[in-house]
Amino acid sequence: SDDPRYENPKDIIIEMINHSKRKNYEIELDRKKAIERAIMVSKKNSIILVLGKGMDSYMAIEDQKVPFSDYDTIFELLKKI
Repeated sequence: SDDPRYENPKDIIIEMINHSKRKNYEIELDRKKAIERAIMVSKKNSIILVLGKGMDSYMAIEDQKVPFSDYDTIFELLKKI
């Protein structure tokens, strides 16, 4: 999810995958869990693209700004490996 505001994140994902002929994907609605999963299953020399948030420090969910940073999430996960 990337700033879903008032949209249902699952509906956004379904709309995206409806345009794909591929079936080699996993659906994870929680952005932090999705980033963690991508990092944990990646192979040596893999490239992982985390798109959408950039250096934002929050996610816009409904009328709230929920603290979240892709950069901090990735940095913390990589420190654990």
